[in-house]
Amino acid sequence: METPPAKLWIGPSGWSYPDWDGVVYPAKKPRGFKPLAHIGQHFNAVEVNTSFYRVPSARTTQAWP
Repeated sequence: METPPAKLWIGPSGWSYPDWDGVVYPAKKPRGFKPLAHIGQHFNAVEVNTSFYRVPSARTTQAWP
């Protein structure tokens, strides 16, 4: 029997880092730029450590950039 390939989830631990401007994010961000959506184009996971402490409300997650 053949073992199916493992799924690997890779991504950064967060998305709000000023030193990423011009490196990960464009130096000049367009109006309405959403850093989390941008990261999602490059990675299949992003760690949100706030959920370690408690499950965030829908309102909180909808406010994430």
